[in-house]
Amino acid sequence: MLIYQIIVTFLLIALFGFTRKNLKDFKKPSLHLQLPRKEKPLVSICIPARDEEKNIRTLLRSIMNQSYTQLEILVLDDHSTDQTAEYVKHLSREDSRIKCIKGQDLQKGWSGKTFAMQQLGQMAQGEWILFCDADTKFSPICVETVLNQAQDQNLDGLSLFPLQTMETTGEKLTIPLIYFILTSYLPIKEVLNNPNPAFSAGCGQFLFARKTAFQEVGGFKQIQATLHDGPKFPGLLKKQGKRINLFDGQKLVSCRMYTSFKTAWNGLSRSFYSGINFPIFLLNIVWHFALFVLPAIFFIIGFICDKSSFTWTFLPMLQVVCGILIRTLQNQQFSLPLWPVLLTPVSFALFCALQIHSFCRHKIFKSVTWKGRQI
Repeated sequence: MLIYQIIVTFLLIALFGFTRKNLKDFKKPSLHLQLPRKEKPLVSICIPARDEEKNIRTLLRSIMNQSYTQLEILVLDDHSTDQTAEYVKHLSREDSRIKCIKGQDLQKGWSGKTFAMQQLGQMAQGEWILFCDADTKFSPICVETVLNQAQDQNLDGLSLFPLQTMETTGEKLTIPLIYFILTSYLPIKEVLNNPNPAFSAGCGQFLFARKTAFQEVGGFKQIQATLHDGPKFPGLLKKQGKRINLFDGQKLVSCRMYTSFKTAWNGLSRSFYSGINFPIFLLNIVWHFALFVLPAIFFIIGFICDKSSFTWTFLPMLQVVCGILIRTLQNQQFSLPLWPVLLTPVSFALFCALQIHSFCRHKIFKSVTWKGRQI
């Protein structure tokens, strides 16, 4: 038991050190970078939208107010059953750059979002393509900043991780774990510096790429069935020898992914198991349960049973503190509330439960749906 506790403590301390360094490497785009241009390249902003009447006007208004004006704004109405298309058409009468496109029927083998983005990418006329989710919102300098950053670093693609806005307790306990997975395991510097596609990452809420690079990799065709277009599309670019990078985009774009614990649970469990082979999936659950949930259980047992020992009290307490410190670093970096870090064992218990539920939805019940579609 003592050896086990020492190993877990060592792993958590190492993870804390790696996360701390990684967060320093996770840079924000330069907000004051100005590049001389003879001509302003056209940027096509591509928005797949299915039943997004609550969000689409906010996003489009933020795009209409961009400091960079050479824009083509394409919204693909993916068979919405609400007023999404009507709202887009109404705004298109105010701004001729906005076009509402009726999506094709979903083709077999494609996920709904990747098929919508593939259609948009093929229609886009811009030198650069920006794919974003309909529930995002841009700051006025977003497009200009991203374009300047891409040209300054001679990139073929980049992705931003937006500021995640959360209001309910359920959101605050689950959604920040996305940042944990990113900054505690992926060496951020290697996204730009290492040509190996394994060192690729992105956020599907904001993907920016040269049109020529998009065409060379065949768009999303190679990953047509995925629910993880964010991390997988940059990998396609890097596999083709393209330069990519990843940035902390909280000053430029925000997003409210879900609006409650129920919607967060449904959305996250929809995609957690997708694309992961079972042994890695199982190891992932065991790893996080052992490092972040069991220490709290051991400490509670030691406290209740009055086992005031190095093994049952001190080391588990140190492990819980390490987990809290890791989450504190991440929440500070990404402007997230700090009080949920005190419930880190609860968050990771939910994380493990989400993965088990995701496996059951995909493999046992085969009942994964999203916005009325079977996945």
